[in-house]
Amino acid sequence: MSASRAPLSLAAFGGLVQRADALEPERYTGEEPWGWRALQGRIIELTGVGGCATAVSMLLHEAQSLGENCVWIQSGQSNLFAPDLERLGLDLEALPVVRAINLETAGRALTHVLRSGAFGLVVWDLVEASTHTQLPTPLMTRLSGLAQHHGSTVVILTANGSNAPSIGALTGLRVCAERRRGEGGFVVSVRALRDKRRSPTWCVLTRCDGPPGLH
Repeated sequence: MSASRAPLSLAAFGGLVQRADALEPERYTGEEPWGWRALQGRIIELTGVGGCATAVSMLLHEAQSLGENCVWIQSGQSNLFAPDLERLGLDLEALPVVRAINLETAGRALTHVLRSGAFGLVVWDLVEASTHTQLPTPLMTRLSGLAQHHGSTVVILTANGSNAPSIGALTGLRVCAERRRGEGGFVVSVRALRDKRRSPTWCVLTRCDGPPGLH
C-alpha cells in the first residue's frame, strides 16, 4: 500500500493476497454470486472505502485465467498502483489502461470497448469522480444492452459507500466491499446492497494475507 496516495485512491486498498485455504463460510445459497462467470452480461457497481481492489482483482484474475481480455478505464486523476495489482496475481501486460479526461469521454470509450465484443471484463474506475454522480440513463441503457449482447461484465468502481444513492437505477447489482482485520490477516467482505437477480441479499467473505508488516 502507498501512504502517499489519497485516502480514497484504489491503491490504498491493495496489497492483499487471497488465502485460498482459509475461506470463511459464505452467507448465500445456490450458485456462488461473486465471480466473473456469475456476473457475465451484467453491470455492477462496486462501492466502499476498503476492500474494493481485492474484490475487483478476484474478478480480473478469474477472467484472465479463463483467457478473457480485460480492460481498465480510468476517470479522474488517480493512478493504478501496479505493484499491488501484480501481487494480487494479475497479468499487468495483458491489462490495457484507458485514461479518460471526463465522464463523457469515459462513456464513449466504454461504449467502443463493449461494442467491439473483444473484452470479457471491463472495469470503470470512478473512485475519484463518483461522489453523488448519477450516470445518464441513455448511457446506462446502451452499456447494459451491449454487456448482455456480448456476455461482458462491466464493473463500475465508486467510493460512495453503502448509504449513498446508486450511480443509476439500471445498475443490476450493487455491492459494497469492506476490509477488516481478522485472525492472521484480513477479511474482505463483498455484500450485496441490491441484486435484481437474487433474493435475499448475500455476502461473500474471503480471508486474505496483508502486505509485509501488516500480517
